[in-house]
Amino acid sequence: IMVTGVQTCALPICHGRYRTRYEYVREMLENVVYPPRQRGYYRDGHQDALQRYLRRMAINQNDMMMYEKIVDEEIRKYYQQNSRQRSNKYDEGYYDGLKLVARALKQSRDLMMEEISDRLAAALKVY
Repeated sequence: IMVTGVQTCALPICHGRYRTRYEYVREMLENVVYPPRQRGYYRDGHQDALQRYLRRMAINQNDMMMYEKIVDEEIRKYYQQNSRQRSNKYDEGYYDGLKLVARALKQSRDLMMEEISDRLAAALKVY
């Protein structure tokens, strides 16, 4: 998966289905691969954003909706602050890292909703 020049893993579900949204988000954010041109300050900023939220989410793994709101608000504030001034590579990487965290949270929610829907459909077929 490419995100502004940063490639994340394709998230193979080789261990079966993810049990929690946190597992999905952690898997996605821990498997980022940076192309050579995205190393240095950009990578540092990107990793800082990812690691910041991975640490926070590890503390409270059951409330990913709270983190969705927090990340969205930080993205909004970060964009407002840095759109007025010319940003550097670190800020660009941090902002892209925040967007990747938001995307991972959204995809984890969608995956869990799909899994619940599948289980419900399977349960209804039994009756």
